[in-house]
Amino acid sequence: MLLVLGTGRCGTSDVARILHEELSVYMGSMFHLGDQFNRKGYYEDREFQSLHLSFYMMHLYEISETDQPELWKLWRERFQELLDKREEPWGIKDPGIADFPSLLNEYLKLDPKIILCTRDKEETIQSLMRFKGKSREEMEKIYNQRYENNMKAVEGRDYLEIDVYDTDKYGKIKAWL
Repeated sequence: MLLVLGTGRCGTSDVARILHEELSVYMGSMFHLGDQFNRKGYYEDREFQSLHLSFYMMHLYEISETDQPELWKLWRERFQELLDKREEPWGIKDPGIADFPSLLNEYLKLDPKIILCTRDKEETIQSLMRFKGKSREEMEKIYNQRYENNMKAVEGRDYLEIDVYDTDKYGKIKAWL
């Protein structure tokens, strides 16, 4: 399993596209289509994103495992169902995973190979501001949180770092795999 991490607006979609289209890594069957911010598409598996959304909502409404064990049991069952449907090689990309260290830890338990996508901090924040239409302060907070959580995720692990402007992403990813 491959886990593509990044802060958002840092090349994760391009890396996921390369994995899926050029290196035959199954990244999903239904993706968000391209738009003015990402013409080639986002390559985020909609099944996993739906599951992630339910995880985010449970945290937003502060639904703990002790308060609602059946709800969490259902979430874990669905997570396992999605995992069981995948055949190697497969991967997942969703920068929002880094917003929730406990969700990120669910993936880290699978001992994935990690590709960390990077981009200059200021350029990333500016791109997040255009993409989300929010203030610099809000986007810098998201960037910092995701960056910190991604750094914790790769700590002590073998991972590949890919810069958004790297002209040989394909070659580097293929060689690392």
